[in-house]
Amino acid sequence: MPELDQKKTAEAVRCFFKKEYPIALRIAGKNYNSLRSPVMDGMPSATIQDKDRDKAIVKHADATLLIDNVKRAVQMVNEFDDTSGQILLKAYADRKSATQIAMDIGYSASRVSQLQQNALCQFADYFEFLTRIDLHVWCSREITG
Repeated sequence: MPELDQKKTAEAVRCFFKKEYPIALRIAGKNYNSLRSPVMDGMPSATIQDKDRDKAIVKHADATLLIDNVKRAVQMVNEFDDTSGQILLKAYADRKSATQIAMDIGYSASRVSQLQQNALCQFADYFEFLTRIDLHVWCSREITG
């Protein structure tokens, strides 16, 4: 079985949170706090006024499902390892840097970076379980002979 490249897997998850996740948030009409427990704001949702309404509705539903699965994967990480879950929430819901997270939880920034790499790999595991979207990067083995 190939070995997990933790550094590249963590980078793939960071890339997901930097590029794909914000797009899903915009499509679903949500914000970064969607990773946290839901809060009712009492405001009505905007309706889609588009001649291709069915396509827009499906796109919105897919984005909402993706966001829900991201939230559930973060919750699963948190249930398994509270520190990893808190690091993910602070990094991706609160959008804090490693230095800010370090001040919040009492670790050095370098230790938080190590813990965050581990948390991102845990996220990749749970996210794949929930969605079948694989963010893992595996070490390649060269065959000689």
